[in-house]
Amino acid sequence: MCIRDSSPVVALFSDWNLTVRTQTGMFDAFDYIFTDRPGVDVVKRLGHDKVEYWPMWAHDPQRFRRIPGLERIWDVSMIGNLSADIQRERARWLHRLAKLGNRWKIRIAGGLYGDSYINMLNQSKITFNRSIRREFNMRCYEAAACGSLLFYDEENEEVRDYFEDRVHCVLYNNDNFEELIEYYLTHDDERKKIAAAGAQRVQEISQPKGLLKLLSRIDELGLLSGDLPPRKFNELPLPERQKRYARQICQGSKAANLSLATAVLGDALRAAPNDPSLLNDYGVFAAYLALAQKDDFVQGYDAFQTAINVAQSAIQANPKSALARLNLGHLYKHFYMLDEAKEHLLSALQLLEEGDAGETDLLELHFPFEFDQFRTQYETLYAAFCGNEEDLRLARRCLLIYQAAMSLGEILEVQGNIREAGQAYQSAALARQDLGRARAALARCLTKLGQKGDACQQLQIALTTDPFMSTEWLNFADLLIESHRLSEACDFLEECLTVIGSVPSLAYMEAPLTRRLEQVSCDSSEVPGPALSAAT
Repeated sequence: MCIRDSSPVVALFSDWNLTVRTQTGMFDAFDYIFTDRPGVDVVKRLGHDKVEYWPMWAHDPQRFRRIPGLERIWDVSMIGNLSADIQRERARWLHRLAKLGNRWKIRIAGGLYGDSYINMLNQSKITFNRSIRREFNMRCYEAAACGSLLFYDEENEEVRDYFEDRVHCVLYNNDNFEELIEYYLTHDDERKKIAAAGAQRVQEISQPKGLLKLLSRIDELGLLSGDLPPRKFNELPLPERQKRYARQICQGSKAANLSLATAVLGDALRAAPNDPSLLNDYGVFAAYLALAQKDDFVQGYDAFQTAINVAQSAIQANPKSALARLNLGHLYKHFYMLDEAKEHLLSALQLLEEGDAGETDLLELHFPFEFDQFRTQYETLYAAFCGNEEDLRLARRCLLIYQAAMSLGEILEVQGNIREAGQAYQSAALARQDLGRARAALARCLTKLGQKGDACQQLQIALTTDPFMSTEWLNFADLLIESHRLSEACDFLEECLTVIGSVPSLAYMEAPLTRRLEQVSCDSSEVPGPALSAAT
């Protein structure tokens, strides 16, 4: 676990919004770190000065180019990750864009790669883009290289290093987005002129040129001289190094790296068997080993017992740790032992209400360790508050309350305890009022309890914050229809169908929404009540 000091080791730190917690412990293993401009601030706030900005993305000019003969059949397109959990902020913008589908040909697609991706960029008059870290991302290069007019967020911290607004691209904000789309789709000459200038400019900053600049900068820093100071990472105790290394390993493919990470942590535990954070992390990996073997009853049961025993040892080593309780509760929940899961989730909530005094290692892993809403939010708040431990602990505590209460509510709802489930979901909604999933779950419980007016209100708020919770569209439409708010139901259903027309991955929702639209009359004589659009 000792990285040789004789050779330079440089990190290119990308996608830190999804990986910063597990990478933080490894920063001292590198001689220098290059990342995007917002990432430089994050790394410095984490106490590391050997870091600087380098543009993390570029394009291959041999692949991303204007393809003659391809007609620009789409007015505006966006190709990318459509996970609303990972891209929550962009999802709200995509919803705004999709609603323009009643006037323009909009295409929002995921899962396109290779030639299909390049062709769509060539077939799009405008490419909508939005950064997740305020960085100049790869789509900026690729869209411009393919001759599509790039629309990018005005608040971005890097775009002006490369492109000038209204010269090489168009920068939008919350107040002018739809207006700018309208303008450049009705002023073809201006749009084509800016797109052509962007295509010419991007050739100056292609991937090969960027890599040459990086190598030149590494040489300027003296990193190739061989005379490098010792790395702080190598001065840490071996179990600590192994723990940090295992956390980094878990970033990769779980199937490929699970055994290696488990072996590394096993070695660390033999040297430090009572380390609570080592026990916690090993319990997470043991849980995944159990899940991997669950189809074999004997091996699966033995692996499950091992995971349970390790998770319980983590609690014994640090009985005030809410995360250790939460992990054990989730492990029981994954194996359908709901009463046991409920017991530990309640214990976690009690510790969180008391302040979570047992949390000493804020980098401990959680189970399940997936790129879901919980992990994405955890990484986001860690990056936002790193360097300010008091605020970080408060934000983390709110998120853990949210997660524990949501899991508890799901168990109670399955067991038929609807009122108690609603109370759990309400606790989650209060802990994180910006996350719509808790309010949607609360609305479901309120509906079952006959409180449909309150349910409608909660669901309206939920769909405002998270507009792509598409299965909730049906529930909201049903509540409006049952409340005889037919005009509002009609408007909402038509808006949803417009969005679906722009987002092919939502096509499965078209039939049930259409059936509901047929139930209501758009010419209803009902006197309209207050405006209630769940998708503003």
